[in-house]
Amino acid sequence: MASLLEDDAIDVNQANEIKEAVEQGIDLQEFSSNLTSKLRTVEDALVQDYISKVPELQSLQSNIDACDSFLNSMTELLRGFQTDLGAVSQEIATLQSRSQVLKLGHTNRQSLQARLSEVVDSSVLPPELIQTLVEGDVNESFQEAVTSLDAKMAFVKKNKARHIRAFKDVGPELERLRNKVAEKAREFFLDKIRALRNANTNLQMHQANVLLRYKPLNEFLLQWHPEVAQEVRGHYVHVVARYHQALFERYTKTLSKFVPVNERNHLFGAMHEEGRDRIVGSAMAFFKAPLGASLGGSSSNPAAQSDPTSRFALGDRARFLRDVDAPVIMAQNVEESSKHPIEQVVRSLVRMLVDTLSTEYGFDSVFYLNRRTRLGSPAAIAQAVFVQVFEPSLKVVAASLAQCINGSTDVVGLALSTLVMRHHAQILEARGVSVASLMAFVSGLETQFVDRYAVVMGMHAESLRKLSDYGQPGALQLISRAYAELASAILSLELPTLNTSLRLLRGEVERLVQATADGQQDSKSRLALLISSYDAISSVLDANTNTHFAGATKPSDYDQEQQHWQRILHHRTMDYVDALLAPRFGFLIQFVEETEPRIPLDCVSPSAFEEISIKFGQSWRGAIGELAQGVHDEFSQSRQGPVVVQAVLAQVTMYWQRYHSLLEKRFPKGGAPFRSPPVGAQNVMVEVKKYRAVT
Repeated sequence: MASLLEDDAIDVNQANEIKEAVEQGIDLQEFSSNLTSKLRTVEDALVQDYISKVPELQSLQSNIDACDSFLNSMTELLRGFQTDLGAVSQEIATLQSRSQVLKLGHTNRQSLQARLSEVVDSSVLPPELIQTLVEGDVNESFQEAVTSLDAKMAFVKKNKARHIRAFKDVGPELERLRNKVAEKAREFFLDKIRALRNANTNLQMHQANVLLRYKPLNEFLLQWHPEVAQEVRGHYVHVVARYHQALFERYTKTLSKFVPVNERNHLFGAMHEEGRDRIVGSAMAFFKAPLGASLGGSSSNPAAQSDPTSRFALGDRARFLRDVDAPVIMAQNVEESSKHPIEQVVRSLVRMLVDTLSTEYGFDSVFYLNRRTRLGSPAAIAQAVFVQVFEPSLKVVAASLAQCINGSTDVVGLALSTLVMRHHAQILEARGVSVASLMAFVSGLETQFVDRYAVVMGMHAESLRKLSDYGQPGALQLISRAYAELASAILSLELPTLNTSLRLLRGEVERLVQATADGQQDSKSRLALLISSYDAISSVLDANTNTHFAGATKPSDYDQEQQHWQRILHHRTMDYVDALLAPRFGFLIQFVEETEPRIPLDCVSPSAFEEISIKFGQSWRGAIGELAQGVHDEFSQSRQGPVVVQAVLAQVTMYWQRYHSLLEKRFPKGGAPFRSPPVGAQNVMVEVKKYRAVT
């Protein structure tokens, strides 16, 4: 396309030159000759120029030929290098393959060398090892030699199926050393265990400093000579069991001297049958004591010693439960003639038992720990030894506690002892002494205390049920107070299993109170006796609330007990108020209650209203004074006296206000047509306030 354009351009230029020549009048033939001459000149110049360039072109051709030759040689060289690289790569692959083979061979040789070394070490018995085991004394060096022998025997046994010739050769010597070690270990352990027969030997120190140091020796016996291990273990069980049994026999005998003697006159019903002077004197001691004061819990209090109800008070008897580190009873620390509550005796015995159990279990679980799976659970042997060691001691403890339980009528002590058992069961669990038979033993003891508690509570209830004479209000006060102290003690311990028996006793107390009240001459005396008895119970419960639960939440069962007695006390108080008001203000009460339902009141005559007004106005002031004084005299030593006075005054005021309301409804347009106006309700309230200020 470009060449065509160039040709067209030349043609155009020539055409233009021809046109100019024509226009200038130049002859075309001449113009053609000139043009041809020019072309020849140019052609000649070009030929000369080409001729002058021929050497350069020849040189260029030579260079090109030289380059082609060089490139051909380089191609041959590269082809040879490529061939050499292929050969080197093949040699490298060959070397890598040989390296893998050499590495595998080296690894196999190392493994074989290690196995052979292990076999050699396990099948070769150095002379010094044999000498130590055969001739040496049982000491640390002997124990190290036993450990080495144990490893050799374990290896031989493990590889027994491989039929290694060296093992067959060393087998008889290993057997001889096994028997020799078992013989010396047996004599050693039996000798050390026999030392425990000495009463002056400290068992814990002996276990820690002697037996535990040679635990690997015992493990060797357990693994390689179980018959000897069993013999040594049986000897240990026999000696240590007798050691603990003798310890607890001595201690239970000591504790038996401090157990208080319980008599049947400690029952509720017995208080009713005691001498009249003592009953009255004790009742007066109760009434003269500060309101809500508890006489129980301290034998140094003279009032407590003379008050039969003090044996049912909790006082500070539960303090030892909060003091975890409180010391146990020891004969050398107390006078032989002194007595301790049953819960302290039980706590001392059980605490010593738990501490001894914990120490022995700690030793057994380490010394007799089974690391050989073929012998069962790791703790199986240790627990079996532990159970066998303490079986005689537990029988001694159970017999001693059974004697305390069966001979006790101290329900508070029995309840506290139940807590003691539960608390120490938790201690055992926290210390990891989780042996099923032991926990069942402790749980069984707790059940015995609960059962005995129920029996004694039944005895208390039965003693009240069998009473034939209900005519002693003073004795009733003692029984009421005793029940309140007992209920306060039991409910504050928060043991729901004890509440059923308490409710049964409460029913008998209520029955006795009601029966005694029914023996009074009139309803007012009956209600006064009921109020005094219920108030005595409620007062003790309220006072002990601050004593037992200072700064703590009161148990719901305790709160329900309080509400029960407060509720019936309130009902009997209102019944007493009604009985007290009936003789003096019965006319007013009857009129108000009969008239209020009659609406409209037009049918009620003015004279009926006026009659009530006149009668009330004539006697109300003196009647109020007499009622207040009578209540004060009746309840002079009871906290309920002021409550009854206030209830009486409130009832009088309320009924008179209701009378005025009826009066306003009957005569809404003006005053009542009375000859003299009725006493104003405000006047009655002012008069009532005088007595409120006094009470």
